[in-house]
Amino acid sequence: MPPKSAPLTQAVVRRMIKESVDAAIAAERARQVNARNNASGSG
Repeated sequence: MPPKSAPLTQAVVRRMIKESVDAAIAAERARQVNARNNASGSG
């Protein structure tokens, strides 16, 4: 539970969403690169 001195403002929520979206995009890019490497390296 967040402390009362630091409420979840719109800016904080947006920053948290942006960070999780950025992390998801980075993970998806890494997965696609790995899939390409596996496909080209396996035959």
